[in-house]
Amino acid sequence: MTQTGSHLWVANGCGDPLVELATPSDSVVHLVNNAKLAYITNLVAGPDQLWTLSSAYHSINEIDSQSGAIIKTIDTKALGFQSPQSLAVAGNHLWTSNFTGHAIYEISTTSGALIRTINAPGDLFNDSAAMTISGSHLWVSNQGSASITELNASNGSLVRVISARADQLRGAAIAVSGSIVWVANLRNSITELNAATGALVRVIKAKADRFNYPRDIVVSGSHVWVTNSSGNSITELNAATGSLVRVIK
Repeated sequence: MTQTGSHLWVANGCGDPLVELATPSDSVVHLVNNAKLAYITNLVAGPDQLWTLSSAYHSINEIDSQSGAIIKTIDTKALGFQSPQSLAVAGNHLWTSNFTGHAIYEISTTSGALIRTINAPGDLFNDSAAMTISGSHLWVSNQGSASITELNASNGSLVRVISARADQLRGAAIAVSGSIVWVANLRNSITELNAATGALVRVIKAKADRFNYPRDIVVSGSHVWVTNSSGNSITELNAATGSLVRVIK
């Protein structure tokens, strides 16, 4: 799931269409049906385009956010990636994680060429399932070690590794908004961290939130949206309080 303006884009990983929703009405604006976009495992937005990762086709696709047409396809298998899992994009740079290979790859969005492989021992990448970029920093969620790796996006150098209990940082998705890092955990909770210090702010896991294997998270203004892969739903939260706004099914 990702956002462009007032629209949410939701990818269905089982071969269903890519869905564009208008907020706050939840009305369907656009359905993108394309076999090459089936089995999307990650979706991020650029200025005028979307980027999707399809594990079934070993590809990263650049998509026109207005028409839904594919602009460019990057063959991840040809670049030597094993099990690419997540995406982040900023300017002319794209990052993807190697879920089983304990590495992050930086790619040129212009040429599709590999810029660098990031895998220093101190980075502690371990089943890196999600990432996001905020300003000059790249944040990577490591499911295998219940940690967050923060990197300098300009050169791939390590800033720090934030660790916590397994139930607090088993992140399937991550987002940064202002001073807060949001982590959607497979164990049906949302963790908030202070982006400046890495300290725990709170863990959100009210029964009414109906978290059911959260798979993605988007933060915009005062709203947080979380997709529930086993609940076929989206949970909307108040970003300031963590309280439930509604569950969309």
